[in-house]
Amino acid sequence: MNLTAVWGQAGWAYDHITITRGGVLIALLFAFSVESIGVYLAWESHEALMADQASAFLRFGSYAVGGLVGILNYLHFSAQSFAIGVAFGALSAISPWLWGIWSRARNRTRLAELGLVDIRGVKLSTARKLWHPVRSVRVLSWAAWEGVTDPADAVAGWAEAAKASETSDDAATKSDDAATKSDDAATEPEFTEPAPRIPALSAPKPVAIETEVDAETVKEIDEIEIHRVMRDTKPRVSRDVAEIMVRDGCSRATAYRRAKETGDAALA
Repeated sequence: MNLTAVWGQAGWAYDHITITRGGVLIALLFAFSVESIGVYLAWESHEALMADQASAFLRFGSYAVGGLVGILNYLHFSAQSFAIGVAFGALSAISPWLWGIWSRARNRTRLAELGLVDIRGVKLSTARKLWHPVRSVRVLSWAAWEGVTDPADAVAGWAEAAKASETSDDAATKSDDAATKSDDAATEPEFTEPAPRIPALSAPKPVAIETEVDAETVKEIDEIEIHRVMRDTKPRVSRDVAEIMVRDGCSRATAYRRAKETGDAALA
């Protein structure tokens, strides 16, 4: 292929460059020189790639040389025929790409020998892919990640992994249900028996004394009644409020209000 490209480049050089004797020799030298530039760049790119060095710029350089020469050949031969121009132009342009393919193939072999690339994936039969497409995809996915290449081992390994995953999911579901029940039990309000309602204590009615008694006796009776009111009234009231309740025969709230209005006592 390279020799055919050289012949095309020599034809262009013979028609456009040579103006003296020895035109054929000069055209051949030109063609070999241009072709050797592209081949040299492709070879140096290969050497850099095999040495784990940067090779992209060298590779792109060889592509650029091949593309330039391909354009020249196309322009020269397309005057005779469009098909001939495309053929010779493609031969010159595609040469660096083929050298790049060869170089990458050698590098993949080297990396495989060093264990730096993944091994080839598992290959399932057409029957399995046809009748069980979903399972086949899952087996291929599992085998690719686990690095399994044997079809039988891949199918058995995937089945075991799927079963283990289902068991783990069931255990997680049961654990979630138990946690939910525990949370519901913790948040359920406890029943508490309501406290008995205690009727409000009504103010004692004044004792009507029909018989004539002296002032000391009345004072003693009032004192006893005041102490009873202070003891039995809940919440407790002060003595001044109790005196108003006994004296006026009113309720606790009324006694508080009257005490506040008259300033007779401080509220407890």
